[in-house]
Amino acid sequence: MVRLSEESITGDTDADDAAWHSLDDLPELAFDHADILQASHQRLRQRLSQKPIGFELLPEKFPLRDLQNLYEQVLGHPLDKRNFRKKALATGVLEELDEWEKDVQHRAARMYRFNQKAYQQKVKDGWVFEVS
Repeated sequence: MVRLSEESITGDTDADDAAWHSLDDLPELAFDHADILQASHQRLRQRLSQKPIGFELLPEKFPLRDLQNLYEQVLGHPLDKRNFRKKALATGVLEELDEWEKDVQHRAARMYRFNQKAYQQKVKDGWVFEVS
């Protein structure tokens, strides 16, 4: 898993056309790579509903819309905005910032960040992460 904004891809001589692809628009894959990708995607879905790995894929500060979009992309289905927001905020691992999105064409959303310390304490206390 990588943040696309921070990673570039370059292929070697046997893969000079290497590129990022959506799971919905993959080229033909060699060997058993399609099976490996499918198993990895399934594992990611499971982990996403148990641990906040999604926060590792977002910038330090993000609107809840981006968090929900990430979950929807990985899970492969839409989530109810109000319920997702309610559950995400109820986890206690999101810090509401006194900052708003900048330079957007829509109404600016409040920014949040993941509180690693709060998450670690909750896990220590036996809490299980679940927002989907």
